[in-house]
Amino acid sequence: MFTSTIGNINTYTALVGMVTAVSAVLFAAEGRWKKKCLYFVSLIISIFALVMGISDNAYLSLAALFGFLPLYLFQNKKGVKAYLLIITSFFSVIQCIDWINTELGTSVPEIDSAFQIISQSDGLLFLILLLWILCAFVCGPDFVNAHKKNMSASMQTHIFSKNEYKPTGCRGLQRTWMALLVLCILGVGYALVDVNFQGNAERYGALGSYLLFNDDWGTHRGYIWRNAMECFNQFPLRKKIIGFGPDTFGIVLLNKTKGNIYGQTFDNAHNEYLHYLVTVGFAGLIAYLAFLVSFAVRVIRRANKNQYVTAAFFAVLCYSAQAFVNLNLPIATPIMWMLLMLGELGIRENKDYNLCKPV
Repeated sequence: MFTSTIGNINTYTALVGMVTAVSAVLFAAEGRWKKKCLYFVSLIISIFALVMGISDNAYLSLAALFGFLPLYLFQNKKGVKAYLLIITSFFSVIQCIDWINTELGTSVPEIDSAFQIISQSDGLLFLILLLWILCAFVCGPDFVNAHKKNMSASMQTHIFSKNEYKPTGCRGLQRTWMALLVLCILGVGYALVDVNFQGNAERYGALGSYLLFNDDWGTHRGYIWRNAMECFNQFPLRKKIIGFGPDTFGIVLLNKTKGNIYGQTFDNAHNEYLHYLVTVGFAGLIAYLAFLVSFAVRVIRRANKNQYVTAAFFAVLCYSAQAFVNLNLPIATPIMWMLLMLGELGIRENKDYNLCKPV
């Protein structure tokens, strides 16, 4: 349950999820060949690391990344090709991990959870082969044409076009993805209602356990959340506004969960937003969310100006998605704040230092 010096696997996947997000964005947007290869290697290693973190929290990071990345990439053909390569690489990594588990099952940690469902799918290998053929068909001409034209060495380093990511008329595909994304969100919402209020968990097979919220959900997170909300509802109005106090979650739940059937002491909500609600109240939670949302809005307005700012945004997005089931600890959370600050720095208008231009 613990990984090297990083500690708990939940903290580990929060950290690696940010690395994956940054690598994916920079790989997609980079124009220089050598740096693009470097980002691709980083992406592959981070996907391996994220999957083998064996934490369900990774799904939220990947869902946020793969779900919202096309809204940035599908502005031109370059972005569509990059997304195809990223998705193909992801499934290929899972297949490789499955082969490693088969050959070295006694020497390495076994793939677990929903990733196991993907790796054991009958059509996974066929899908991967199909995706790589599609990648060769779509991306191959870029390299062939470059050599046919006998491009100079300086031009060959920019086969994938310049760093600055500019839209070139693929808005229809972008809107289509947005519609699909909305439908997926509505579908997940319907499934949650169907499972938790209609009692139809069996309809969803292996996914039913992820959709059914009870005390055992998420390694007892359901139990923590239920008790935390019951305690919060008993707060007087003043404490609901300003909270019980920073880092006092364990005190709030001490008597409430004393002698629980799990034999554990709960000093963290394993949900950053609920944790902030209990400890710093509505005022603190709203201030935190307002800061994150304002950052997102500012990045969206300037997303085409600086790929590094966009990479920082997606790292914060992936972290924020995991935060629904995670805890903030000094190993990973300061990295998120550092990236957020770098993103803010990059979108400020500063004529003296011209921060909005890519390096």
